[in-house]
Amino acid sequence: MTKICIEHMVDFLVRRKFPESLDDTDLITNSPWHIGPILVEEYSGPSHPERYEQENMLKMKSFSYQSELLALQPSKLNALYEKEVKKNSQEIETKGQAIDQSLYDHSKSEADIGYWSKLPSWKLDEAVALSFGKSPEIVNWSSVQENVQISPFARKYSQRRDIVLRGEQLAELSNPVGPNDFLLWAEHYEIECPQKLVELVKKREPNLEDWKTKYEKLNAEFSDLKKERDQLREEVTKWKKSENTKVKNSLYKMILGMAKGAYTYQPGKRSSIVKEIVDDLLRNGIEIHEDTVRSRLNEASVEIS
Repeated sequence: MTKICIEHMVDFLVRRKFPESLDDTDLITNSPWHIGPILVEEYSGPSHPERYEQENMLKMKSFSYQSELLALQPSKLNALYEKEVKKNSQEIETKGQAIDQSLYDHSKSEADIGYWSKLPSWKLDEAVALSFGKSPEIVNWSSVQENVQISPFARKYSQRRDIVLRGEQLAELSNPVGPNDFLLWAEHYEIECPQKLVELVKKREPNLEDWKTKYEKLNAEFSDLKKERDQLREEVTKWKKSENTKVKNSLYKMILGMAKGAYTYQPGKRSSIVKEIVDDLLRNGIEIHEDTVRSRLNEASVEIS
């Protein structure tokens, strides 16, 4: 048996027998070897001599018991240690059950399911409490965390809260969260919630089937409108093309008519007429290149012929 194990057992047993004689600090660092002899101080006139005497007597008894334990055979020390550990666990369990009964297992801690099911959102800490059927105003992390080490309910609350917070970190849950969203998430992770809460929340949720039908109807109408829009766009494009062709043909006729009438222009023959047209336009403040005039006249000749 190692020294550290002996230290732990002796320290634990001394604390078990004289819990008020030692500071409530770490067991190992306050082992018998670290504590050293528990000194009995000489009375020097404090205001409460009786209390001082009692404290000194307690220290002496603690030191005496510590010495007895150190003198035991390792097997006997271990047996005594295991016995006291078991008794300590039973006491903690009994204390935890008492805390649960006094704080969590009574009607005042029960949630008003009807009220909470009507709310459009819950904070995550509220959702954790409601998942146990508890009132978030009474049962919450602030009131539970101090009892986590001894209360079975507080331990379960802490574990469930940890799962919920991890769900928030992974963006599986928002904070606040919609009641139905939380209950669906809890069902996925096999977190049992009060059946009445589940039923009321689902009852108050919009009918998902109705929303689906409305969506499908609106989607079909939208598709029809898109088709109608595309058809109209195609017709407008055709109309514009048709109108552009008419306007273009009219302009070609005007250009070709003026070129033939005023300048005796003859399509297909090289002449100085194009230059004369460009010069006349320039004298009237209109500048244009000869090649452009020639190209437009050729196009007009082709389209009109």
